[in-house]
Amino acid sequence: MTDGIDDDTADNLRSYVEGWPSALQLIALQAQHHKRTLAQSAESVSQFNHAHLWDYLVEEVFDLLDQETRQFLMQCSVLDHFNDSLVTALTKRDDALSMIESLNRYGLFIYPLEGEQNWYRFHNLFADFLEHERNARIPQQEAILHQDAAKAWLLEDAPHQALSHAHKARDPQLTADILSRFGWKMFNSGELKTLEQALTF
Repeated sequence: MTDGIDDDTADNLRSYVEGWPSALQLIALQAQHHKRTLAQSAESVSQFNHAHLWDYLVEEVFDLLDQETRQFLMQCSVLDHFNDSLVTALTKRDDALSMIESLNRYGLFIYPLEGEQNWYRFHNLFADFLEHERNARIPQQEAILHQDAAKAWLLEDAPHQALSHAHKARDPQLTADILSRFGWKMFNSGELKTLEQALTF
């Protein structure tokens, strides 16, 4: 980039891509293509055209994985953060923890959560990519995955997370079951926004 880059712009972009150089390069290329400064691109990252990034990830990462690993990643991607118990319940795999650790070792955009043992999350751009691929490749599994995720979170005693997935699954019966078990406890804990969202289909 020929224009100067101020510290705020650099920090905002670094946070957005979480230090991922290839994503930063793609944003810079798109800024050049549209004859915009990097600062202007940083201000409108929400409107960033992800098509080039998705193409890059498909060609350079996703298509190089075996089908079993791709399926595993797409299934896990319904979870904002996860541990081996959640992933085991969701994917029905007994080797969930070893799969996660292996993917983490190979740099597949899985980060351990600080201060939490065996809890992980995806790089935010990779999570968006996996959601895109999940919707494109296995749309028929979407409701079932969210239903299974809701049940998995209940095993972790996290009804607010379970309600979110029941809502995404558009499953009123599962939502009602969760509310009947945990609704008053959540109400008394002040989780009113979560309850209100759960009742809106």
